[in-house]
Amino acid sequence: MGKVESVTPAPNMAIWDAVAKTDPSHTKKVNQRGGFTAISAHYQIMRATEQFGPIGEGWGYESGDPIFHEALVFVPVTIWHGAREKTFGPLYGGAEWKNGARLDSDAIKKATTDGLTKGLSQLGFNADVFLGLFDDNKYVAAVTEEFAPKQEPEVRKAPVKLDGPYTSKTALWAAVKAFDREVRGCGDLDTLLALLATPDTMALMVQVERDAPQLAHGGDTLPAEFEPLHALIARMKTDLQAAETDDSWKRDVTRAG
Repeated sequence: MGKVESVTPAPNMAIWDAVAKTDPSHTKKVNQRGGFTAISAHYQIMRATEQFGPIGEGWGYESGDPIFHEALVFVPVTIWHGAREKTFGPLYGGAEWKNGARLDSDAIKKATTDGLTKGLSQLGFNADVFLGLFDDNKYVAAVTEEFAPKQEPEVRKAPVKLDGPYTSKTALWAAVKAFDREVRGCGDLDTLLALLATPDTMALMVQVERDAPQLAHGGDTLPAEFEPLHALIARMKTDLQAAETDDSWKRDVTRAG
């Protein structure tokens, strides 16, 4: 079996090959004159700018005087690219400027755009449309997929390691919920004060203040049912102290009786 040699792109086709494919999102089907695919003129100008540079610097065109013939107007368009002396044309674009009593004030602009499109097609711009490839649904589906925005792969961020007895947000949140239950379970003020004085509690509170201050002071991101730690501790102190005062008053009344 003979060796299959790779095909080297032809230098003369470099521009053509670079601009031949058309993004279907910049086209539309027109059902007039037997049906055809229309290309957005601004899309063509954008593609020419991508290939050659800003219009007026890397490429451009000149339009001649309009020629009126009965109900039609024709505009000669000459295109240049790379350097102003590298021109070709003119190519004549046409449009209907009169339909009965109705006049089209944009007819000259439409004819100029038609001439520009024809000129760019000579360089290979949107060649797939002009070659009839857009009549093939499979081809249109393929280029639609090719031009579709590419989704960036999701980058999973490594969990942030915390500096403290609890090395992750998950572990810190679990410790806070456990501490919340302990505080609520205190039956008297002495038990609560003893819990608050333990090294574990003090280390937890220091880390909460540094790594998750909303857990200590409140914030919009907290669940509605969560009571910030400082508010919880202050409320429990008040409630337990009030309960002890009430019990003391009841004992005094009993003794007096």
